[in-house]
Formats: sequence, structure tokens, C-alpha cells
Amino acid sequence: MLNAVWAILMLTALAVGGAHGTIAGVGGGLFTQAMQAAKLAIDLAAVMAFWFGLSRIAEKSGLLTALAAPLMPLLHFLFRKLPKDHPAFAPMAMNLAANALGLGSAATPFGLKAMKELNRTLRKPGTASDEMILFLVLNSAALNLLPAGAIAMRAAAGSLDPAGTAFASTIVTGVAFVFALTLHALFRRLSRESA
Repeated sequence: MLNAVWAILMLTALAVGGAHGTIAGVGGGLFTQAMQAAKLAIDLAAVMAFWFGLSRIAEKSGLLTALAAPLMPLLHFLFRKLPKDHPAFAPMAMNLAANALGLGSAATPFGLKAMKELNRTLRKPGTASDEMILFLVLNSAALNLLPAGAIAMRAAAGSLDPAGTAFASTIVTGVAFVFALTLHALFRRLSRESA
């Protein structure tokens, strides 16, 4: 589908350029923009490699574990059906801590492990439980205290203030986090009432 969209955009640009007699400018612009995209991709890869390295250091040094510890009371409150010693709690907390630091690449393995542990508690494995849905909601709308990915992209694009949107990002992700939890609670209550 995306290939079709790109093909339509390029053909439209060539048709409009041909109709206005500026086909050479359109062709030159395509090549210039393609070179700039390749340069941005290389710059972004370097910055993302730096952030990925930091995420591995944070994981290996115990920083993620230290940040995950305060999340345990919240997780025990949200996941009341699970026993307090359930093996999914540790990877869930690590996932949320990594997401809070904007280290999505470090968060993913913890999220997969948490889902695997939650799947083991199911009577019918392979179906989503309330706990799995809630964790997916928490993961998808994670509070982001340090938007490392956005900072990396802005730095690669040559921004003079790559972290300039960090505060706004924290506010927006905080609102999204609370909104997602509220919606989940509302839908859970509605499904119980209709059952």
C-alpha cells in the first residue's frame, strides 16, 4: 500500500512538472532530496547507536532496575489479580522504566518477556487477558520523561536545540498515560456490566 502511495506522489509530481515545463527541476529535486534523506539516515543511525549504547549501559549498570523499583507498588495496584511474586512484574517494571527514559530498544525485550510470563497464566494460551491488555496499554502510552528517540532525530536533522521539546513531550505522554488508563478502566467496567 505504501509503495502505491509513493508511486502516485512521484508520478503526480512528474506530471505537474511536465505540465508546467519544470520537469528538469522536479527531477533534480528528487535526486537532491534522495541524497539528503540518505545523509539523514546515516546521521540518525549514528545518534541511535549512541542512544542504544546508553540503554545497554543503563541496563547493565542497574540503572533500569533502580528506576523500576518504585514502579512495583503501582503495578501491584493495577494488576491485583496477579500474585505479588508473579514473574511478569519485574520485566513489566523494567519495560516501563526503559520507556520512561525513551529507550524503546531496551524496553522491547522486557515487554516481550512480560507478555510471555502473562501468557503462561492463561487457561487458554494465545488469547489476550485483561492483564495483557492493560500491560499493552501501559506500554503503548508510556510516560516518557526523556524522549531520547525524538532528541536523536532532532539532533540528526541539525536542530540547534534537540531537547527543546522534551518538557512538552513529558507533559503530553503523561496526559496520554492517564487517559489510556482511564479508558481501560472504563472499558473493563463496561464489559463486566454487559457480561
